[in-house]
Amino acid sequence: MPDNTSNILGETIHALMRQRGLKAFELGEKIALSPTSISKIVNGVTRPRQNTFTRMCQVLCETKEEERRLVAAFAGTKLLDEELDEASAASNKEILRLRAEQFIERKTQAIAFKRSVARELDKIGVDYEADHYEGIYSTDFLIQKEGKRLALECKANVGRDIDRSIATCEVIQENLRCEVIVVVPFVDAVCGEAQKKGMKVSALNELAELITN
Repeated sequence: MPDNTSNILGETIHALMRQRGLKAFELGEKIALSPTSISKIVNGVTRPRQNTFTRMCQVLCETKEEERRLVAAFAGTKLLDEELDEASAASNKEILRLRAEQFIERKTQAIAFKRSVARELDKIGVDYEADHYEGIYSTDFLIQKEGKRLALECKANVGRDIDRSIATCEVIQENLRCEVIVVVPFVDAVCGEAQKKGMKVSALNELAELITN
């Protein structure tokens, strides 16, 4: 039986879930974990693996204080409000490590997805320039066809920051003088929200039809 009186990690996760308005199944969807597994972690039955905990931090923490609390709970210590600015060097090192892992994970996803888009373009047989830039402005792929310029921005996770993605598309369109399409693994509700705000989105498997028409 788990010792719920010392379930600091589960209590902290549960508190952050309430703050974010997330239910177990919603958190599970965001970090690729079943609701049952989330429940076991919250109830202190099991502990999350390092990569799972990294994803939890990414979803649940919006401030450095929240991140430090969660890392401290993962380490098995409880920080009081007045102790937040005196977090141990070990906890700070762990936070930096988590941030580094999150960055590397996002970078790896971006590279893998960009290569998938390149393979799809090669399959279509369209000429393109990867990593095109003019001055300080750049895009993942530039296609020039029949006097038209089309920029492709690859987003493995467009929902991470929709407003920034939309602003990026607007800047690219204005400065590279081209139409911009954001290519995503699949179109979901988040993409639908982005489309309503004016961002042109295409799922990877629909890209060929969009470009050749």
